[in-house]
Amino acid sequence: MDTTLDAYLKAALKALHAGIPQDALAALRPALERAVAAADDEAEMLVQGLLAPAHQHSGDAASALAAAQRAHVLAKALGDADSVAYYGRLADALAAGPDAMRELDALLDAAWAALEAGDPARAAATLEPEVARARALGPGAEASLSGLLAQALSQSGRIRDARAHAARALAIAEALGDAGARGHFGELVALLGSPAVDVQVACEEAGRHLEQHRPDAAIALLEVACDEAAAADLPGPEASARGLLAQALLAAGRRAEAREQAHIALEVARRVGDEAAVQGLVGLAEALDGFPAPTATDRAATDRAATDRERLPVAKPEPSEPN
Repeated sequence: MDTTLDAYLKAALKALHAGIPQDALAALRPALERAVAAADDEAEMLVQGLLAPAHQHSGDAASALAAAQRAHVLAKALGDADSVAYYGRLADALAAGPDAMRELDALLDAAWAALEAGDPARAAATLEPEVARARALGPGAEASLSGLLAQALSQSGRIRDARAHAARALAIAEALGDAGARGHFGELVALLGSPAVDVQVACEEAGRHLEQHRPDAAIALLEVACDEAAAADLPGPEASARGLLAQALLAAGRRAEAREQAHIALEVARRVGDEAAVQGLVGLAEALDGFPAPTATDRAATDRAATDRERLPVAKPEPSEPN
């Protein structure tokens, strides 16, 4: 592809991303003429693929569908399987008409509202049945739904499922050449793939095992999570995982090990100044030590008793009788 044609495509992408379809069309029309004149089918496919959303956002549904269908034909001629699938879905979406897109937009709005209301489970339940429909409506629709679904699933504790949808959204954004979406979904993928999230998932699963009276299963998860958190220098997650591990060990009858983990967790929480965690772990460590630490009232009473003892007269020992 020559540099002039490449510049036209980059300008069109920038205009589409900025929401200025007329500027995109202004760049794509001469790009199309140049590609056709050069008999460059691959370049024409790319231009037609961008003309489709540019026409769509300009309100010209017929031209948008024609461009998508032409891109699909060229992809078949080139034998590019990925492009065949991509432009085929785009053509199908445009053929479905604006009503289908409006319905999907309404679902996305409802899911977003559920997330903002603190109900990620409802958001996920709204979006999961619509994955196939979004895919049929084209890559842009699928990326939008997959990205939002990833957020809903992650906030519902379903991190592994969230990762799959975030990765799909990122792959589509990369295929579209949408730098903004690529950056957004890339950050989401990175966040969901972090060690901190792995530790969080392990703690959540371990908590469910404990609720179901399966401490050994919880211990297996938490021992790995503690090692991961320590290796990644994540003191907050490490303290949480070790505190939960102490509870699991205690439930399994391994009190000495539980006590050790509770004290390690307490030390880690104190090191980072997490006062809330410290307070909870102090109680756990004291319980495992076998007695509670004296309260302020207890200490005051002890001090008073000591003072009273100091005030008592000391009885002199009677001299012993010589034998």
